[in-house]
Amino acid sequence: RKSLFQKISKSSDTSAFNFILAHVSCDYLKPVKLDSRLSLRMWVSEVGRKRFNLKYRLIDMTDESVIYATGESVQVCFDYREHRSVEVSEALKAKLLEYQEADE
Repeated sequence: RKSLFQKISKSSDTSAFNFILAHVSCDYLKPVKLDSRLSLRMWVSEVGRKRFNLKYRLIDMTDESVIYATGESVQVCFDYREHRSVEVSEALKAKLLEYQEADE
């Protein structure tokens, strides 16, 4: 997530990321060997009114058909001063949609 938001905001200042991690899940599908070379794929799966979902796939770098784990996280936009959820801004929504992919 940090890498994605650094690309979106063009900054490493994490205080600009006005969301909370509301939910995360991971399904382990296959054991990883110590010598395995892994790659993590991440994409935006959905953008809602106040939240957006990211999906993850941990795959083998030498054979992308080998999937070790899948996951999903739900981020909720949040106003830390007011201590309440807020709507996804149009600017953030536009940037998130650039990284949206259909589920495979």
